[in-house]
Amino acid sequence: MTEIGDNQFHGPVHKICRAIDKLGDSLQPYFTVINSFVSSNPEIAGLIWGEKARRLAGEEKIKDRLVMAMTQLYTDLFELCHYICSTFSSTQGSGAKKMRNIAKILWTPFDKQFGEFKKRLAAHRKLLETAIREYTAKTVGKTYNDLGNLLQSYYALLDEQKSFNQCYREDFLVRHVEHIKSWINPPLWQSVLEDLKAKRSPLTSTWILQHSSYQWWFGESHGVIPSVSDTAQLSGNHLRSRTLMIYGKPGYGKSMLCTTVIDQLFTKTSTVDEALKPTQWDAPTAFYMFDKRRPDAQNSESAMRAVLTQLLHHSQFNSKLVDFALLLKGVEGSGQPIASASEVRILLQFFLEKIQRVTLVFDGLDECDDASEFLSQVDQITSTTFSRILLFSRPNVTFDGTWIGESRILHLADQANLEDIKTYLATGLRHLVTSEKLITDKPIETLASSLAQRSHSMFLWASIMINYLDSDFLSPQDRDDAMNEMCSFEELDQLYVSILNRLYKTCRTTKARWNSQRLFQWVYAAFRPLRVEELRFALGIKAGSETKIPQLMKRFEKALPKMTGALLEIGQDRAVRPIHTSFLEFFTQMQDTTTPLASVHLQCNFKFDANTARHLVAIDCLSYLLYDAPKERLSRLSQTHPISRVIIDRYPLLLYTTEFWVLHVTEAIRGRIMLPGQPTGDDYLADGLLGYINSFIDNKLVATVWIEASWHFGIPPSLHQLASLVNTVRIPTMPRLRELLVVFSNELKDLSSHWGRILQQDPGEIWEPSISAFMKPQSWISCDQATVTELGSSQIGAGQKNLELSHDSECILISSQSSSNGSEVGLIKVWPSRYFVDNIQSTHDPDFDKMSSEWAASYTIKRLIDGLSIHHIDVQLPEESVVSIVKMARLNDGRFEFPVAFSHDLRQITVLNYLIRIHSSSTDISRQAFSVQALDFGQTNTQEQNNIAPVPFSWYSLIFSPSSRYIAIMRGPSKPSLHSNTYKERQALVLEDRGKTWEIPEFQVLATEYLRISPHIETRFWAFHPTQPALAIACLGETNLWFFEHPARWVYLPAGAPLDNLAFSKCGSYLHGIVCGPYGGASRMICIRKYFKDRKTITSSGQDLGMEVATVHQSEQRTLSRETKTETILTSDSITFDNVEGRSQLSMLRHLNDEGSVILQKLRDDGTVQFQHLTRLPRSSSLENSYATVVSELSRSESDSIRLVINKAMEDTYSCRPKPDMSLPLLITRNAESIPRWTSKHTLALEDSPSPQRRRIT
Repeated sequence: MTEIGDNQFHGPVHKICRAIDKLGDSLQPYFTVINSFVSSNPEIAGLIWGEKARRLAGEEKIKDRLVMAMTQLYTDLFELCHYICSTFSSTQGSGAKKMRNIAKILWTPFDKQFGEFKKRLAAHRKLLETAIREYTAKTVGKTYNDLGNLLQSYYALLDEQKSFNQCYREDFLVRHVEHIKSWINPPLWQSVLEDLKAKRSPLTSTWILQHSSYQWWFGESHGVIPSVSDTAQLSGNHLRSRTLMIYGKPGYGKSMLCTTVIDQLFTKTSTVDEALKPTQWDAPTAFYMFDKRRPDAQNSESAMRAVLTQLLHHSQFNSKLVDFALLLKGVEGSGQPIASASEVRILLQFFLEKIQRVTLVFDGLDECDDASEFLSQVDQITSTTFSRILLFSRPNVTFDGTWIGESRILHLADQANLEDIKTYLATGLRHLVTSEKLITDKPIETLASSLAQRSHSMFLWASIMINYLDSDFLSPQDRDDAMNEMCSFEELDQLYVSILNRLYKTCRTTKARWNSQRLFQWVYAAFRPLRVEELRFALGIKAGSETKIPQLMKRFEKALPKMTGALLEIGQDRAVRPIHTSFLEFFTQMQDTTTPLASVHLQCNFKFDANTARHLVAIDCLSYLLYDAPKERLSRLSQTHPISRVIIDRYPLLLYTTEFWVLHVTEAIRGRIMLPGQPTGDDYLADGLLGYINSFIDNKLVATVWIEASWHFGIPPSLHQLASLVNTVRIPTMPRLRELLVVFSNELKDLSSHWGRILQQDPGEIWEPSISAFMKPQSWISCDQATVTELGSSQIGAGQKNLELSHDSECILISSQSSSNGSEVGLIKVWPSRYFVDNIQSTHDPDFDKMSSEWAASYTIKRLIDGLSIHHIDVQLPEESVVSIVKMARLNDGRFEFPVAFSHDLRQITVLNYLIRIHSSSTDISRQAFSVQALDFGQTNTQEQNNIAPVPFSWYSLIFSPSSRYIAIMRGPSKPSLHSNTYKERQALVLEDRGKTWEIPEFQVLATEYLRISPHIETRFWAFHPTQPALAIACLGETNLWFFEHPARWVYLPAGAPLDNLAFSKCGSYLHGIVCGPYGGASRMICIRKYFKDRKTITSSGQDLGMEVATVHQSEQRTLSRETKTETILTSDSITFDNVEGRSQLSMLRHLNDEGSVILQKLRDDGTVQFQHLTRLPRSSSLENSYATVVSELSRSESDSIRLVINKAMEDTYSCRPKPDMSLPLLITRNAESIPRWTSKHTLALEDSPSPQRRRIT
């Protein structure tokens, strides 16, 4: 084709070429499609060319139509090109043959000569178009199917993710709902309902459901209450609550009616997971039943908490409601562990407004302590809701029906429940006849009808009658006589008197009558219902002596109905309660001679007096604690089971007496009771109850057991009310009782305040030395295995004068530190000027010069062995150094910075930017010689001026090297923190002492660097190596070693994060720290020995001496000479390595302020880790900024005790107020044998705290 184009033929040949070119143009779109197809499917190219080869070789056709069509098209083109090339080729035959071919082309018409080719090309072209359309359709279909499958997989994955998210969300909500329930702290509400349902007779109490007033309230007569989603029906007048107050006289059976109503409401109310049925509503039901027999939950607040908890449970998957509750609990609320009453009301009102359609049922309003307040609160919280409220009460509760919404009052008619009473009586009498307890010729229905008429519509009357007749202590004749006799008593009080008189006759001995009367006294006077086991032991107590097994009644549970005439019952929780609230009221009214039924009460043979009951119960409680309670540490009773459960099982009455003996004694003293044949008034109290109180106070063992038991049961002990009340009683025979009670009360108050967090975790700590050492108690057993000495107090030894400055302001302890040999402690104090103290927070502009003058500081070194001062110096601080402190304090609410540092031997300190060195050994400590050097931080390079604020810096920190030869200074615009200047560079300087003599210090700058310190550091961001000229520094994102001597270099440690609390091991081979940051908290220990293998100890004096080892510096010589007899000391979060019995051991001291513990961890190479609680610490504002140092050997073979110093830690800022509650530092000396020890196996390098499965090995 190229040759044809080059020859530029005209005529027929030129026409042929144009036709071929036109053919090529027409086929161009198809070749473009083919090229695209081949480029996206490279394997097709091989098929095409392979098929062409097979076509030329005569092989069989391929089945794929598209490939076949493309193959045929290419074959036709190749044949055409082959024909043209063979015709015009210069090598094709002789000249005559060429001429014949040319003539043939010239004279033969194109259509005739290439007609066959055109036909084949048209057919193949059509075949290709068809194949492309078929392939396109097939590809589109496959793509559609693939897309459909992909979408199906996506939707399946989306559904799975939604299901997972839903499960996660529900699990999240359920967990938080449980936390919110604990925060609401509701009383138990379901048990009352279940007890009533168990006692309800079948086919009774259902008549209330058909009553017209109930039907109006229930809503069926007016159609279904509109759904909350139907906003149109909830607008305007439709948004109205319905309230129905049902009044009934005592014993009518209102609670049984309420139980029936609640059952129906729950069957009509759908649950969260169910689909709404045609007869159901999507409105939740909440209820509460007041009951005086449960005195701990009979006020309006208890009802609100119970209702709120039920609504929360119903809406636990409603994220909006749960989120609001979480917000109120965690952010907007008071922050208390238990929600306040106002928070409960706010949250309940919010729930009601959001849910709208809520049914509330309340029973026993007359038994609510604040019924009027309760009704007012219910009206308030439901005023903007479509709620249905049902109230049951006696007529003595006033309800005026003026609530927002619709309200009605229903007075239960006398005859309304008569059929229910007949049915109940008939069932009970039929059971008596069947069991042969009752023999009668009269028809059961006749007897039931007769008794029902006598009941005056009081279901309780019928219930008491049946229960009494079913008692085992009556014969069939007695039952028949009782029915005839008691039928004449139509009032409940008359019925109670009749039953008690028959019980009095049945108890033929004085002892039996006394037991029954004591049983009623305990039930009446108890502050909560007693369980069967508790009541059995209470009846066996003989005051003033230990209770023996023969004194306890056998088969007490079965004998209880006989002893009480069935007037007491045992609930499902095994608690003994009166059969009805009216029976408690009966006992109360027996003491009032002015009531209309006074003559009836006087007929009762059991004489009951409330004050007498309280007095006898109080004596029984004290007698139990004195003679029956354990006389040992309770935590030793069990090593496996929960200790409180073991205590209750072994000592049934200990829980009750521990919690309520103080209340019983208080109530008894207030009553000032008198018994027949006993002296009156205060004389009787002195001879009786007060005598038991005095015995309790005098017995420190009993007092200690009571304190431990109180904390085991979660009831912090208190005697405040009792101590105040005893002051009003004349006690001529016990003059010291008042004083002892006041002391005991105050000590218990301090115990709860300072040691409560520890006793909550371990009540047995009351027996340990720590509490005794700090409190020195007079009221319970004091352990003498530890002592605490306040070293911060001004102690004057023989021949010593008072060392404290005479100043007109209070001193502030800046910091204290123990010496490296463990024999001394140093204290730095400062006295701000009086003008500063009085005017720092003044609203007027102060005189900064005057505020900066008259500042003084002192430095004292004390011996630990006797607490005497051996060095003391006083200095006046220059105004130019104080003025920057004063100005910052003015901007920081009176809080000022005061950087100081101690050398390890305590002979050098820095106060602000001054170095003070003690170099006198005079015995007159008031005339100590010392040197002062103003440390020059000044560096005037460009980087400092550009990046760091000019001197004086707003913040700087200093530390001494262990040899005291170097001082490291970090300075910058502020302390590294997340709140300010997070990524600002800080300047690190190392100063070296180049002085020739000890008396003349000469610290000069040796090295300087600019660093970015990690803002997550809270405690200690750098530390000197114990022997090498190196600093470990927690930089931004990493922890590094800085070798600051020549040749200076940096080493990046493999910690992978900045480490807080940096500390080197004593041997210098390991670096320890706590990973800091958002995901920190783990202990990390790095072996750094390899970084020192090629370095020698460098002791140059600032000159470039290469790697040569110089003579030991004079400061190091003095340090070594003083530490010839070095003791092993261990400071908080530092580590040491030892070899114990041939095994390597790592020791680490942990000072846990939040937990109030100082723990020594010892980790051995065999995987054993031992924890030693060296001491427990009280809650104290002073101890919040402290750290511990062990200053004596812990080996028992070398020492019988350990010495621990609690030092004052340096703070970021200081304040003149408030005054500290404890004088630091403290020296704690404890007998090594008394230290608790636990062992466990470890899996990490270090464990942060003792394992829950720890084992004590003392």
